[in-house]
Amino acid sequence: MGQETTFYEEIQKCEGLDLRDNRGKRHDLALTLLCFTIALFRKRDACPDTSVGILSSIHRGIENKYKELCNSLSIEYKAPVSRSQLSNILAKVNGAKFAILLCKHYGLELEIKGSDWFAGDGKDLRGSIQKGDKRGEAIVQIVNHKSRKAVIHDYYSGQKESKKTCLQELIKIHRTARTKYTSDALHLSPATPIMIEEENGTYIIGLKNN
Repeated sequence: MGQETTFYEEIQKCEGLDLRDNRGKRHDLALTLLCFTIALFRKRDACPDTSVGILSSIHRGIENKYKELCNSLSIEYKAPVSRSQLSNILAKVNGAKFAILLCKHYGLELEIKGSDWFAGDGKDLRGSIQKGDKRGEAIVQIVNHKSRKAVIHDYYSGQKESKKTCLQELIKIHRTARTKYTSDALHLSPATPIMIEEENGTYIIGLKNN
């Protein structure tokens, strides 16, 4: 049997992965991506201090293991990539090719269901606002980003009910493990994110100065 190809070797052989201009290639992409992958496997992206940013935590993880990795690979030790350079390099990597390479080598499988994103929002129904009133009857929907189709909806009275609680009820009905949601700043209150986190989901919610 032939010797098993390492992930580092597979990165080196992968064509079309490096989208950088040749004039800017001061760091070896294969080594940088291997360090980046190891940092992810060590959960360096799960940074408790959000003030420093997840990528900064990953970079610290790279620095901590860099010399040890160079020794293990029997390659010459040079200064590791800087935090700013890491960001620039990752921005010029063919993400699709790297994801395929990563999943293939480590036997990972991406779940199609878990990759869907859904938007939650509500709108007042035209003609339902009576003269002198500011709110009328409204519809709230959860819409699939990809298909742009509503998967579930409900109605509420803007005079006496809340869009936030209506959306929360829809999430209770619709939610499944690892579902991803987006919504506007109105829903940036603890109740909605907590519901999504309880199912190990992901959310992106808008933020306003007020």
